[in-house]
Amino acid sequence: MKSKITLFITGASVMILQIIGVRILATQLGTTVAVWSCMIAVTITALAVGYYLGGFYADKGAHQKTRALFVAGAGIAVLLIIPLKEVVFMIGSSWPYGVRATIVSFLLFVVPTVLLAMTTTYTTRMELDVVSKAGSNSGTLYAISTLGSIVGVFGTSFLLIPSFGVVSILCAVAGTLIVTAVAGYLTSSVYR
Repeated sequence: MKSKITLFITGASVMILQIIGVRILATQLGTTVAVWSCMIAVTITALAVGYYLGGFYADKGAHQKTRALFVAGAGIAVLLIIPLKEVVFMIGSSWPYGVRATIVSFLLFVVPTVLLAMTTTYTTRMELDVVSKAGSNSGTLYAISTLGSIVGVFGTSFLLIPSFGVVSILCAVAGTLIVTAVAGYLTSSVYR
């Protein structure tokens, strides 16, 4: 159950970050199709890299404490978006529009998204007990992560953004990830 909760939370966090990312980019670059395209491309790239790295590290031995470190790292990286966003915008102020949108998206969002994606493949390996059920087990875990993503999209669009500012949402995501990581780390001797 702990793995499923973790994947739901990390799945939601990925989509919250993507939508909030567009809101952050909009302050300097507007909400054009190019901005959305850059944010989506960076997110998909980070997911691919994270899935690969999560699998790579999982094959070396998957443990709940290590997964907790990935989730905590993602939470810290989300918190760092707050002070870094202005600096990153200043660094790229003279770059062409598309380059600037891509680089800013990458610098602010690639690290937390890679770490969140690593959690998915890493957890899949942790939960692999019986090879004959590998397909259904991994399918269930990815479905739970995707359900979290769906909740993240609708929750962000219809609840979080209308009710809270970007900084508050980032702090809430970071706090949720860090609490999830600490709970996972502290209970790692009870659960795998």
